[in-house]
Amino acid sequence: MLFFANPGDMRVSLTTALEGGVLDPRNATLMKMFSLIGVGERAGSGVPSIISSFQEVTLQTPSYQISYSPERVFCTINFENLVEKSATSTENHTENFAGLSRLQREIIHRLKSNPKYSRRELVDVIENASLGGVISALTKLQELGILRRVGPDKGGQWEILNENGSL
Repeated sequence: MLFFANPGDMRVSLTTALEGGVLDPRNATLMKMFSLIGVGERAGSGVPSIISSFQEVTLQTPSYQISYSPERVFCTINFENLVEKSATSTENHTENFAGLSRLQREIIHRLKSNPKYSRRELVDVIENASLGGVISALTKLQELGILRRVGPDKGGQWEILNENGSL
């Protein structure tokens, strides 16, 4: 198990944070820094994103608790049977790409249907995606040998390779 503890109380109710959509950052400068590098969306989706990302990998939900003596917010993540559960993922369009992020798997899914998508077009068709996040995910997929760009930046297309990096 892994425990994260953050001093202080939640700035919104736990129920509101779990639902998402309310932006009330504790550290606005840190949030802006992450947003500038394409990691945050500034949409109040932080807690729901943590939960969905963790569920995609482990098929489990992290638990959140609030303590008032002292004031702390706890997030508990259970890694029990992590390998077994991630290997039995039921997401049909990404079953061969275990270990990739939700965004990376969504990019693969979208490129299977239209290999001519540009980075900007991928941002437009993938929910909650930022340009920085898409660029980072595409770069990582290329480094892993899962994806390759064929042709020029304008007018080229993407090829999805198998897990070994070959056609």
